[in-house]
Parts: sequence; C-alpha cells; structure tokens
Amino acid sequence: MESKEQVTITLAPKSGKFTMYVTNVPSELDDIVEKYKWSSADEEPNTKIIIKDTDEWNRSTGTYYVRVVANKFEDKVAEFGVSYSIGESSNQLSENVAVNDAVNEQQYNYYFYSLRDYSYDLKCSLTAITGDPDIFISINTNEHPNKSNNWAMSTNYGSDSITLYKETLQE
Repeated sequence: MESKEQVTITLAPKSGKFTMYVTNVPSELDDIVEKYKWSSADEEPNTKIIIKDTDEWNRSTGTYYVRVVANKFEDKVAEFGVSYSIGESSNQLSENVAVNDAVNEQQYNYYFYSLRDYSYDLKCSLTAITGDPDIFISINTNEHPNKSNNWAMSTNYGSDSITLYKETLQE
C-alpha cells in the first residue's frame, strides 16, 4: 500500500484575479478545465488547493500539473507566485508577494526564501488578521525554526516584523 501525504498548492497573486486548476492526469491537459481534478476560484487574496492524503486521486509519485488562468488584469498584466508543499515541508515565498495562511495554536507553518544577494537588508513582515502569530527565522542551517531554536525571532503581540541587516547576513 502506497504511503501518501497531503499536497498543498498555493497561488499568491501580486496583481489581478485568478482561477487555478490542478490535475495529475496528463490526458486532462487541455482547454476543458472541468476535466481537471481540483480547482479553486480566487475568492481570497491567495488561493490554496489542498489535496488530502485520503483523496483517491492523491499520488505519492508522479507529476501534478498546475494551470493558472487570469480572470482580471491590472494595467493589462496579472502577476502571481505559485508554491507547493508536501506533508510538513516548507512553502517557498516570492519577493513582494503576500501569502495569507492560518496556523493552529502551538503549531508552526514553515516558509523559505532563497536569498541570492546579501547586499540588501531583508525585511520579514507578518500581519496578524486574528490571534497572535510570531516569526522565527533561521538561516541556512535549520529548516524548522521554533521558539527555542532560531536565528532571529519576533514575538510581539499581533503583527510582527524583523529586519535582517545586510551586514549581519554577510557574516
């Protein structure tokens, strides 16, 4: 029996509105979007499709195909970022693209950002819509920072922000 994990695909719009379609059946890759196994209209600032480990179409191996259709444009352009995670893995962040998410109390959601140029300061911001989320950051060594194992943290009440200064990043 194959072991399956939950697959989460997140579309984070920078401008415009979108609908995302996902399938893992290559024969469904055509213009008839109703054939795709999963779809999600962009009702929120980001769109998330969660394929549960119990879903009959979830596969532990193979390829998931993501189709993004722009429904609304700003200045004739629609920009977005797409990330995915499997099980407890991390979600990739894109520069200047907000991601809306939720986390249960005493739990963690993990994200990563590949910093290629250490000549600029990096600001990490977390805007609390409800509750009191915190930021825990690690650099290069720890993929799952937490309250007791991190490189930097911000535990203010409500929204949080951390600036990682270029001088510190270059060390």
